[in-house]
Amino acid sequence: MQDFRLLASSGALVALISLLGAMPQPAARLPAAPATSDARAGSWSRDADKDGWRVAIQFTNYNGNRLAAAFPVSRLDMDQAMAEFGFRKAETDEILKSCRTCNQAEYDRRMADYYRQRGLAAVLTDRVMRLSVDMPELVRRNAPRVRAAAMEIDRIAKERQYDSGATIGAALSMVQTGIPYFAPPMQEDGKEILGVYVPPQVLGNGKGDCDSKTGLIASLLKNFSGARTIGINVPNHYLMGIARVPQRGEAFLEYDGEPYVLLEAAGPAWLPPGSISDHSRAMLGTMRDVRVDPFR
Repeated sequence: MQDFRLLASSGALVALISLLGAMPQPAARLPAAPATSDARAGSWSRDADKDGWRVAIQFTNYNGNRLAAAFPVSRLDMDQAMAEFGFRKAETDEILKSCRTCNQAEYDRRMADYYRQRGLAAVLTDRVMRLSVDMPELVRRNAPRVRAAAMEIDRIAKERQYDSGATIGAALSMVQTGIPYFAPPMQEDGKEILGVYVPPQVLGNGKGDCDSKTGLIASLLKNFSGARTIGINVPNHYLMGIARVPQRGEAFLEYDGEPYVLLEAAGPAWLPPGSISDHSRAMLGTMRDVRVDPFR
């Protein structure tokens, strides 16, 4: 990427593929990778402030630099992000009650619209509505809410005179090793969340799994011009890719005629860009039941 800077505030792997229109599947979670060595382990902590929390994360970038990031997380941003995501059965029951005279097509349309508003994708298959997290929408909504963390990454990058590759590495290593792995439940506080935490929640509570952390990294990078990313849903796991020319030995996926170097967000294993888990390698080797989510 020739142009990789924080946007001004304003409001030998993988076959060539085309996956537009592939059937959405639930974004399942891969068990945490083995813990990384102590020398590379990160840490997360927070202190309360008047608007929410001051989060501090220590981590090691892939160039060997030991880094410390500190930034605010707004309680209001976190609450809004959580409130707009997921659904409650009582709400879907109300739609059913209000649509007693609707035909099936109208009912299906109302339900799909409701789920879309709640950050979910709904696909009707064999009269069964299958739900998955709308990851591109989750990233779009939450990129402004994690801007303070993106600004801190930008500060570190400028201070260290990082190029785009080292800046990407800082964002990835911070989330991958600095935020503990935790698999969210399918339901929490009476709401269906499909096992995903929203990006400000991952930052503010210091925990998340593969899809939750991928959503966070993609949201962070969306604050930088020139950063084009995709999410990659493979069976039982979620990872991502960033558009750039792969270096020797880096795993990548070609999507829409462009190579995307693969990033493993889950942690706690310390995996640089282009290094992926054995599970990801096996799944991408067959390309069976793989979905690509472009984060436009």
